[in-house]
Amino acid sequence: MNLWDANEKIASDAEKRFLRSLTAVQKEIFKIVMSKLYDFPIEGGRFVTGRNTADLINEITRLLRGVLADSDYRTTVTDMLLDLDGIAENTAAAHKEINGISISKNLLNSQKLIARDQVISSLIDSNVDGRFISPMKRIIYSRVNFGTSITETEKLLREFIQGADGDLGILQRYAGQVATDTFNGFEGAINQKVKEEYNLTVIAYVNSLVEDSRKQCIRWVNMGEISDDVLEDEIAWAYNNGSGMRPFTVPENFCENRGGFKCRHTAYPIR
Repeated sequence: MNLWDANEKIASDAEKRFLRSLTAVQKEIFKIVMSKLYDFPIEGGRFVTGRNTADLINEITRLLRGVLADSDYRTTVTDMLLDLDGIAENTAAAHKEINGISISKNLLNSQKLIARDQVISSLIDSNVDGRFISPMKRIIYSRVNFGTSITETEKLLREFIQGADGDLGILQRYAGQVATDTFNGFEGAINQKVKEEYNLTVIAYVNSLVEDSRKQCIRWVNMGEISDDVLEDEIAWAYNNGSGMRPFTVPENFCENRGGFKCRHTAYPIR
């Protein structure tokens, strides 16, 4: 297994473990929501508007924030970050083998700190509130105000929180996207820094193609190497002819952004 494939495997295995660990968190969240749902005024199996609706929703919000601030959830998130070490080691080894470059510990550690701060912001601080708690509050508020049956509301919330028919729950979907972006972005950020520090002017675009690979990724993998003198034109081609490109992708962040959202390829700078 080459070092690029090894990094992909580390990221994939870490994300799977992370998502499995969130299953218990989602079950706890659903349990809390259901324990409070029956505190709302109900007549004939349906919600009726009451004066304490806002207070009850605020109480649910407080309890959910407590779960996401709990040490178990925080440990689940920070444990996922431990796998950045393996990716850093493999990336450093690849540069040593192919480019004859010894990446400094300071460079690797600074990128790990940046990745850690981004994950904490996305999964523990305010961002998770907007992506998870706020949509749930809207579901509850609308169902209570429209007099929906509590049975229907329970089904909707179960599917939203825990997923349905094999799908991931809302927290797993969001957290999984964060994990994917973290691992891929971390490797890419190291590569971008190395490219700048050592004035590397060619990018090897590597990793295998799959059935739903984007047009730009197919193009660049088949090219094999992209030199700096055509990189800006290639990015423009991707915006005009491809799909899924991240906004504001430029040569200065191409190693990090690569072929777009959830791109599985590596833009590896070489001499």
